[in-house]
Amino acid sequence: MKQIVVLFYLLLVTPFIVAQTANADPVIMNIDGKEVLKSEFDYFLNKNNTSETPLTKKEIKEYADLFLNFKLKVAAAERAGMDTLATFLEEYKQYRDLQAEEFMLDSAYLETLAKQTFEASAKEVGPDGIVNLNILTIVPQGDTQEDLGIAYHKIDSIYKLLTSGANFNETAARNSQDGAARNGGIVGWVSKSQVPDYIAERAFSMPEYAISEPFLCEMGYMIIQITEKQDFGSFEDHRESIYEWMEREGYNIMAKRSKAKKIAEEQGWTNLTDDEAVLRVDSMLEVLNPQFGLISKEYYDGLLMFEISNAEVWQRSTADSVGLQQYFEKHKKDFKFETPRFKGMLFFCKSEQVFRDIEKALEGVDEDEWTKVLVDFNKEEQNVRILRGPIEKGRNKYVDYVVFGEGEYEPREDYPYVNIIGKGITYADELSDAYGDVVNSYQDYLEQMWVKKLRKEIPFKVNKKVLKSFTL
Repeated sequence: MKQIVVLFYLLLVTPFIVAQTANADPVIMNIDGKEVLKSEFDYFLNKNNTSETPLTKKEIKEYADLFLNFKLKVAAAERAGMDTLATFLEEYKQYRDLQAEEFMLDSAYLETLAKQTFEASAKEVGPDGIVNLNILTIVPQGDTQEDLGIAYHKIDSIYKLLTSGANFNETAARNSQDGAARNGGIVGWVSKSQVPDYIAERAFSMPEYAISEPFLCEMGYMIIQITEKQDFGSFEDHRESIYEWMEREGYNIMAKRSKAKKIAEEQGWTNLTDDEAVLRVDSMLEVLNPQFGLISKEYYDGLLMFEISNAEVWQRSTADSVGLQQYFEKHKKDFKFETPRFKGMLFFCKSEQVFRDIEKALEGVDEDEWTKVLVDFNKEEQNVRILRGPIEKGRNKYVDYVVFGEGEYEPREDYPYVNIIGKGITYADELSDAYGDVVNSYQDYLEQMWVKKLRKEIPFKVNKKVLKSFTL
């Protein structure tokens, strides 16, 4: 990443500023002493509104509550000093630099240059357009007539194969003696000016997929094939590739200098070199371009909100095993399964006696140790196969019949006796029965409690007059 040399970006040591007057952009909220302008709320609201119809006053108010919670979390992160951590500053800097690239470019300059590039290329190609060229070359071993005769005899044999239907590229890969052989003879798209006259004269007069007769050139004996012909096309056909080429060739740097120079003149910054102007504009981009300021602010706040939420909610929900268990015990009734499920093990045994022996062996053994015990039953021969739950009703015909008394099944010839250790459940009776759902619910609970706490601890004020007058 490029080094920051101008005040480590003003935005990191001063509040984000949007250069608008108070009347045009009133304060909609004040949170922990920091003003939030209507323009910022407007930006977030429009970005998150996926409805095709205008939002109602009620919907705007509901979103304002969510936005307030978001801002309170950001304020909490700042109080905790997360905005000063090196990891945060570096991650934000990387994103900020990446987004700034687009805003720093002189798009008009690049578009003009792209069109000039296209026009120059089109002129070079000329009215004949371009062709997709394949070549196959046989190089004589020496300069004698005998050497030429041997080479001609070989390429004539190849020509007969090609005209009989052999694949040109496969044949070239096996036989051609030039650099294109590595690509199966493929040269690619070329214009007249890009190839020697002895190729151009034939290539641009041949129909598509025609194969030329062998001809002698400075390289040896050659056969060419044209697979496609095209006009050079329009500017739009080549826009993307031209812009990619300009970026590779460093024209974006020139575009940045061009835009920075224009802005420096507008701002009255005198006696700046091009590079100094780029650094000055980059360091003040949030002020100079309100839209960029909002985008940067969005990521800045979002990154802080993520870090503080991770610490206060997401990590805590899994690390606090005692709190998670207590939450589950208190809210067991909330974790009802949409479909009943079997909890336990399903045993397919060679005989009823095998299952009775299994039941006896598992008496008093912790369920976590069952697998070790069951291994002994298959040491000498396979006496039992096991299917472990949870298994939803309707997913297994044996579970449906044995556990829930529904449906039917044909006993397996090799393991005809089927039985279970376990039960059907409609609610989670242990945390492990619905661990993911419990964690998600616990996270929601922790966040609700946290937001309530923030609303008590962090001072805030919502300008209801501005909110009520708000329309999309």
